Amino acid sequence: MNKKKVGITVGVIAVALAAGFGAYNSGKLDFGLFQSSTEDKVYVETVSDIMGSGITGNNRYSGVVQTQKTVSVNPDSDKKVKEILVAVGDTVEVGTPLFTYDMEEQEMNLAQLKLDLEEINDNITQYNKDLAELVATRDAAPEEEKFQYVTDIQEKQADIKQAEYDRKSKQLEIDNATKSMEVTEVDSTTSGVVKSVKAVDDDDDENNSTSYDTTEEAMITIMQLGNYRVKGTVNEQNYASLTVGGSVIVRSRADETLTWTGKIASIDTENTKSDDDDYSSSSETSSSSYPFYVELDNTDGLIIGQHVLIEMDEGQTVAKEGLWLYESYIVREYAEDGTETDYVWMMDSKEKLKKAVVELGEYDENLGEVEILSGLTEDDYIAFPMDNFYEGVTAVKDASEVDYSSDLYNMDTDFVDEEGDFTDDSDYIYEDVDGSDDSAYEDDSDYVEEDALPEDEGTTSTFEAEVTEESDDADSAADTEED
Repeated sequence: MNKKKVGITVGVIAVALAAGFGAYNSGKLDFGLFQSSTEDKVYVETVSDIMGSGITGNNRYSGVVQTQKTVSVNPDSDKKVKEILVAVGDTVEVGTPLFTYDMEEQEMNLAQLKLDLEEINDNITQYNKDLAELVATRDAAPEEEKFQYVTDIQEKQADIKQAEYDRKSKQLEIDNATKSMEVTEVDSTTSGVVKSVKAVDDDDDENNSTSYDTTEEAMITIMQLGNYRVKGTVNEQNYASLTVGGSVIVRSRADETLTWTGKIASIDTENTKSDDDDYSSSSETSSSSYPFYVELDNTDGLIIGQHVLIEMDEGQTVAKEGLWLYESYIVREYAEDGTETDYVWMMDSKEKLKKAVVELGEYDENLGEVEILSGLTEDDYIAFPMDNFYEGVTAVKDASEVDYSSDLYNMDTDFVDEEGDFTDDSDYIYEDVDGSDDSAYEDDSDYVEEDALPEDEGTTSTFEAEVTEESDDADSAADTEED
């Protein structure tokens, strides 16, 4: 007896056992593994809701809208900021005041510079007076004594030159300080949104002045308006699925029906970020992420800082004619004669689940969608297929009514087909009702062991009749061959 016939035979025996074991119920077998229940419920939803949910098989990546350029603004190193006039998130235009300086210190510094200049001028005046006296004294001295004044005169002339140089330098400082006094506030040189404002420390609470460190980080950064781009993040496991120049769709997180298109401009593999930078994870499970950037075809409706979703563009936003359904909802069944039937699990008029045969058309490999030519409408309620579903189970439109911990959703019945027959590729047929795990046959078996089936009064004769009939047929064939 071949495997297929054994499967059919045991299936017939199983039907005979139903009276004693409750094994056959609405096309499903029960050998101590699974039994249908009036409490079983299956969640269904309309085809239009399923296909309009926006669920796709594409990977999605988080992103944020930003500008192509960020402008940094720092105060003068010799000035102290008195008041910041903007905050993070403020929109600024060209000429918008950003912060003001504390001019009191500048005024004091200018006054000191002027005093220094006066002192230099006084020194020059005195040096010139001393030089004139030395020259007069030298001229009045005898000829043999004049050489004694040469060194003193040269030193005084050098003092005058140095003082004149100092006077020019000090005057330049005064001019710069005076010009600097004219700038009491700093205005924005671009239009954009304030991204960050950094205060380093407070060292003068009485004057409400704040000192800023400008060597490490800009005090104010402004993201320019216009020329938006999207910065996304991809995990190293999905890195290979992105390509520079690849078309993408950008979706609003708040409303996924709002979309924009663009292309991946670059993937920054140099600036990696480890997942355990933000979360605690073991070294075995931690991974790196890479930033990538999307240049948009249009930016209408986008705002700086908006969080979005990014996915590869595989035509999922292109409207197709006719009715289409995700292929995962289609069940294909093969008959013994090799013919195939495609069906979906549909709710009937009595709110029970049934098999509804459908006719298929074209197949969209990119999106995993199949065209439905007949047998289904967008208003029909269908369920996502599961192994244990059977016709007649209650269908509900509220998912909260379904007990997903029940046997209907958790039993492994890969060895039983939809009609209750054992599949040829199963290594295990059923579990004995007494709890043992004896198998009726395995893939490499061509016979059924009698002692492998559960003993039960009233059913043994049925099994023996089947086996005896098979044996008699085999013996008759052997006798004929010998004759």
